[in-house]
Amino acid sequence: HRLRQKRAVSEPVAQADEAEEVPAEQPPERIHQTPWTVTMGSWVTLPPISAAEETKAIKELARGIASLSLKGTSRSFAISALGEGSAQGPKTQLSKTLLSFGVDIVDLSGAPLPVVHMATHYATTSGSALVVKRDNAGTLWVGALVNRTWVASSFWQNVLSASIGTENLAGDGRSVKFSLEQEYCDRLAGDIAMADSLQLLMASNDMPILNLAQQGLESMLCDIEVHRCSIDDATSQMTQWLSDSNSDVGFFIDADASQLTVFDETGKRLLDDHVLMLLIQESLARHPGSDVLLGPRASRSLPAFITQCGGASSIATSAPQVIQKEMQNKGALVGGDSAGAVYIRDRWLGSNDPFYGAARLAEIISNSDSKLSALVEALPTISTSVVRLLEAEVLHAALFSLLRDDTNFPGARITLSEGVRVDFADSSVHLEPLDAEGAASLRFDGDDVECRQRLERLLTDMLARKHPDLVLPLP
Repeated sequence: HRLRQKRAVSEPVAQADEAEEVPAEQPPERIHQTPWTVTMGSWVTLPPISAAEETKAIKELARGIASLSLKGTSRSFAISALGEGSAQGPKTQLSKTLLSFGVDIVDLSGAPLPVVHMATHYATTSGSALVVKRDNAGTLWVGALVNRTWVASSFWQNVLSASIGTENLAGDGRSVKFSLEQEYCDRLAGDIAMADSLQLLMASNDMPILNLAQQGLESMLCDIEVHRCSIDDATSQMTQWLSDSNSDVGFFIDADASQLTVFDETGKRLLDDHVLMLLIQESLARHPGSDVLLGPRASRSLPAFITQCGGASSIATSAPQVIQKEMQNKGALVGGDSAGAVYIRDRWLGSNDPFYGAARLAEIISNSDSKLSALVEALPTISTSVVRLLEAEVLHAALFSLLRDDTNFPGARITLSEGVRVDFADSSVHLEPLDAEGAASLRFDGDDVECRQRLERLLTDMLARKHPDLVLPLP
């Protein structure tokens, strides 16, 4: 299990602009009599149950994983407990059970997700990993990567089907422990070329991510101040924190969602599409003609901006397993879901690594003669608004019916991908699917404020005529 000291290099491949029709992510699905539920494709979840029942459920899950592993090529897994300790017990139990079934384990202890992604490239021959976490509600989550990408829901469906099998599984798997955080930071320092040192501010809801940030950004010869907080606290406090520390840029990493939020030197929060534009612009300057993969939330300005930068764009659903597969198939160098998830294959691993995205933005700022706010001012204007629909199943169904009906919007382009999106000549609207809590986001964007507001009024009036009992809660 020697680590290969080799930088990940991607070959840029030019592709034509196109819209990719990808099936929408399926809702959580329960398999047979197992207590596990397939969630978000790449994960299975276990609700809070007694310790004895949880132990039994983990053993059954390990049986399913081992059954598939020993029949295929993924005979070893890197494994890590994400978060700040509550998942260590389940991770240890899962590891020991897999070892008893003959599966080899690379124990990463509590390595954060960016390090786990790196491990699938350099620390396991199968490129496979398991990550375990427990959320604030007590639900246990187990995610899987195979062949260096997040798995699709079919992987877990097969695992859960095999978990209730009766075949005799016995073996003596081998185990090795690695601490790869320093390896990750060394690779980062070797990749990022800073013209000048910056003062950086990093906030996150996860202490292991902040520890990695402290170590990694200092290896880039940057000064860093860290804050453990929620995104709401970061948004409200960032202006003061940046002023007090005289920082050049502020970052917030949501470790649960692997999402990056960026604030300029004044504390103003950048639009996610502007973050993508900065990364895309820098990458295409060195690899013109390369492809960029976007999610259905992408603003209307993004495809045109990519074309102006000499690249080509295509659309896929924002599920990580879909974006990673499509980036590999198309040779895309950058991908993003316009909601904080950033994938970079240019000089890196192509995983949704928000920490590396932050490092690349720091490099862009350092190698520029301008402040971040000035760099953003030079980008295309995007007028957006987001309406959060909470416990709004009836309203969501009414909006979905209106938006998917092409007779309501003559001449518009309607796309049924991860909800429904309607594109006009100067504006667009996208309605996401309902999540498990019955909530969704409705996103408007336009070439300017007037275009966006015109579309908001159009949909509001249409809803009032056809569903007078419903109200669209515009800000």
